[in-house]
Amino acid sequence: MATVDLMGGDAQRIRNQYKTSLQRDASDDEVTGWLSGSYGGGGVDQWANQIAQSDEARQRGTYKPDSGNPPPAGTVVGGQNPNESGPQTAETPYQNTDWWSSQGVPVTDMFDLNTGQLKPGWSATGKGYERTTNTSNSPWDVDPKGNFQNWFLQNVGSLAPSGKALESLAPYLSKFGLKLGGRNAQGMIDTIITPDGKAWDVIESATMDGGKRWQWIPAGGSGPGGVGGGPLPTNQYSDAYTQLMEMLIKSRIGTLQQPVNDPNRAAYEQALKSRADSLAMGNTQLTQLMDYLQSRFTELQGPGYTGAENEVIRTGALDPIETDRTAAKQRVLERLSARGLTPDSGIAQQALLEVDKAFDGMRGTAQTTLTTNDLNRREDRQQRAATIGGQMVDINDARSREQLDVFQALEILSQTMRDEEEARSREAIGYAGGLNDLSAQRLEMAMAAAGMGGNPSSLMSGLQGIASMNQSASALNRANSGSMWSGLGSIMAILAGSR
Repeated sequence: MATVDLMGGDAQRIRNQYKTSLQRDASDDEVTGWLSGSYGGGGVDQWANQIAQSDEARQRGTYKPDSGNPPPAGTVVGGQNPNESGPQTAETPYQNTDWWSSQGVPVTDMFDLNTGQLKPGWSATGKGYERTTNTSNSPWDVDPKGNFQNWFLQNVGSLAPSGKALESLAPYLSKFGLKLGGRNAQGMIDTIITPDGKAWDVIESATMDGGKRWQWIPAGGSGPGGVGGGPLPTNQYSDAYTQLMEMLIKSRIGTLQQPVNDPNRAAYEQALKSRADSLAMGNTQLTQLMDYLQSRFTELQGPGYTGAENEVIRTGALDPIETDRTAAKQRVLERLSARGLTPDSGIAQQALLEVDKAFDGMRGTAQTTLTTNDLNRREDRQQRAATIGGQMVDINDARSREQLDVFQALEILSQTMRDEEEARSREAIGYAGGLNDLSAQRLEMAMAAAGMGGNPSSLMSGLQGIASMNQSASALNRANSGSMWSGLGSIMAILAGSR
């Protein structure tokens, strides 16, 4: 660290600024931090400005806004706490000019270089410079005007689909009342909730780091679909209680027309599908395990000991016998020589033969033991190879059985959903029939109130009788009219003859 003058003019300027802005004395360590550049670059003017805009100054109520002049490159603006050593950075979006430059916003877009003042749309805060109006021209800032599907799919066109990518869009979505759905069993979000409360699945085959493509379909695809039927008719009744019943029935029918959004079932279905895919494709760890087991299986089918191993074992077992044989013969010859017998004498030769006979027996026993050990080891290795072979078969069989179990669970889930769809359809039809019966019920009540009986068929009989009477009256009227015109004709003929 460079030597600093704690009693110089710059040090005194810093101490005075502490007293003015922080209402306390600066420690020698704090003065050293500023003068050495540890708290940020620039000169004493910039350091004094940072002290005046620090968080501690804000807490003490002595904070004074920046004059608006841009700081030198590399200067941390406003975020420095003089109580902490080392450089500090401010938080987004309150940042210094270097940070904004790194985001593609040059200093010339923030400041009028002729006057040194901030341009419209920017303001100085206690933590740096903040954009106060949108100048990004981002398509995410364009009001979708309720057409969320087109707005979303157009804007994500160049973005790779993934759970992480969707979560990064939360700030843009929230501007227009959209929010992210809940996390599924894998801890991932792949749905969007629109302001009307509807959930939409926006990533096909989603994972946290990938997905097949962006989409916009009703979420909860694992739940029963709507029963359809088109839009509901307008209200038909005006009295309060019948209208309430009509509204309640129509509300239930409207609910049944929409797909069931069951996040838990959707998560269960997704987990089953993911497991099925995993079982079909395998994984790196399984491949490594199977490769190792196969290698070990092949290795264990070989001899009990390799050629090199056999040589080492035989040498270790037989060489000591030969060494002992040679030593035993030497001792025999020495004893016979002490008795005056030469090595080529018959007694010496017989004694040497006895030594060889004894050690040949020992050698034979050792070789038999080695052979037995080799056979036993080979048998043990063969058994271990058979066990590993069985394990490899069991692993594949177990995965196949699990895959079938997963498919069976998916089929059961699918059948359950089909049964629910059928039940929902029957329920919707029943409610629609109830609405249709309201007219007949009200007519029956009106007839009963009029003393015409409570059965609409009696009214029909009455109406038919009235219609029959009307028909008879019409016939009589026609007959009377015919007679009248006939009489008038006769009268006219008489009158004409009398002339």
